[in-house]
Amino acid sequence: MKTTKRITVRSLLSFIGFYSGMWVPLLFVLAVLPLTFPLQTCIAEAQSVPVDFCFRVPVTVTNNTGGVVTDQEVRMLFNADSLISAGTMEDHGWDLRPVDAALAAREMMAQDLDSATAPWWTVVDGTIADGTSRTFSVYMGHESAKRNQAFEFTGGDSIAVTHTSDLTITDRLGIVATIQTDSPLQDATIIDKFTGSSGYRLLLVDSGGVAKVRAQINSATFDVPAGAFSGDETTIRVEFIAPTLEIFFDDVSQGTSNTGEGSIATTTTAVLMGTAYTGVIREAEIRKNVGLATIEKVARWGFHPLQIAELTSVDPTYTGTVDDEIGSNDGVYTLSRSQANITVELGAVALTFSNVALTAQERFVDMLGPLLSVDPFTLQTPIASNLPFFGALDSARAAIGIPQDAFWVGIIGIFSGALAFLVYSKAKRYDVAAAVPGAAFLIGTVIGLVEPWVVMIYGILAAGLWLFARWQR
Repeated sequence: MKTTKRITVRSLLSFIGFYSGMWVPLLFVLAVLPLTFPLQTCIAEAQSVPVDFCFRVPVTVTNNTGGVVTDQEVRMLFNADSLISAGTMEDHGWDLRPVDAALAAREMMAQDLDSATAPWWTVVDGTIADGTSRTFSVYMGHESAKRNQAFEFTGGDSIAVTHTSDLTITDRLGIVATIQTDSPLQDATIIDKFTGSSGYRLLLVDSGGVAKVRAQINSATFDVPAGAFSGDETTIRVEFIAPTLEIFFDDVSQGTSNTGEGSIATTTTAVLMGTAYTGVIREAEIRKNVGLATIEKVARWGFHPLQIAELTSVDPTYTGTVDDEIGSNDGVYTLSRSQANITVELGAVALTFSNVALTAQERFVDMLGPLLSVDPFTLQTPIASNLPFFGALDSARAAIGIPQDAFWVGIIGIFSGALAFLVYSKAKRYDVAAAVPGAAFLIGTVIGLVEPWVVMIYGILAAGLWLFARWQR
């Protein structure tokens, strides 16, 4: 008698489970491979983490001074004109994002954007021992980024603005400066048009070990504690409406002082900014007619990359111009920053979504957030570069025009899929076999061959298979 085999839900699921274990690795590779061919050059909806930017340039700083250097200023020569022409960088320099080893954003002063050897400056925090190197990254290519560039002063720098009649204000004066410093306890000039006991100025002062902000009109001074903004970016505003002097932090009054001064004594001395100061000034303004409907900005320095240009470069002194955004009160900066025996090497520009030079922390931070304060996978040479046949395979990949992710997802998927088949033939466990390609993709991500989203998607599928296997038993 002929027996009819009933097809139950359980048997159907068992059948699907058996063959899914056999074919999931191959189907995964076939599904993911087209996604690894980019439809556009970069992420249009980029936000703020490094991998949201389209391009990355590694910068390696080597110390051969014979001693340890601390918080070293470095001068980097970028081909800004070419970067802009190629569409790699936005033409205002707004999309530049330098980051340190922990992927925290750093300040950088870009200038001369029409030059093939544009001298950009940054400070490498911490120490670099003699004979050793530090590598950080400069990201670019972010159509919606709007970086507000600051001028970073390192204690031996200053900006001088030649006296004009516009800067001679005897009453209703406004001084505005947006600053940030990790060391508010210092004696430094923020803005100063002062000589003897005549003029006006805004200072940071070390008052017996207490950090204070000082406003001065002629010989009359008014101090307020700087603790309210210690380490945070703050806009300091000083207003003098004779005889009252008032200081604001982010539009919040910190107090007033009756100076006894009926007017500001005039002086033809230059306006100085940043003398003996360690920190950044993001923007600075001088105003007149404060408190009236006719209030007016006399000068404003925003330190835009298009408004800064180098004039001379004779180490250790570098000079350049800083444009006044609203008038003719342009300044001249002077930097005292020795570059003797400091070597700066720029790596090649590479796409961030397909770049073996990216470290594991840089790759995962977009999905998981910062992993560690120190990236254990950061090496002078990417791990993948040391693998046998990597050079030949990667050269062949580049020659035929296959994106890196597509190439390595295919290579890793094929070989790990074959290994998974062997594992299944011995263990008869499709969930165990499916874990083999997952491990292979994870290793590929750590050494810089594939993007972490490949591992994440595969991990979800593998976990689903494992749960499915547990459920059907």
